[in-house]
Amino acid sequence: MKHVGFSDLAVSDLEEIWNYIARDNAEAATRFIRSFDPILVRLANDPYLGRSRDDIIKDLRHFPHGRYVIYYFPAASGVRIYRVLHSARNHKKIFSKENE
Repeated sequence: MKHVGFSDLAVSDLEEIWNYIARDNAEAATRFIRSFDPILVRLANDPYLGRSRDDIIKDLRHFPHGRYVIYYFPAASGVRIYRVLHSARNHKKIFSKENE
């Protein structure tokens, strides 16, 4: 089985998503976070499935999940999830601030 790793930023993103949804319904928040699991397994098994985002960071790829976008790096052992961001946010601005 291929490996799915997470950056600290990705862990923080997922915690933020859970906390936001859990304000209304903790069970729904947990279900939503778990809904990422099959997609992450799919990406680990086929790391080049998502589109390239070399315009943001070299080797970065992205794949949509509902209203969210999973940013990740392919790796020999699977994938490393870099960020999980809501699609309404300005992703280029977020990444440019991180890389200053």
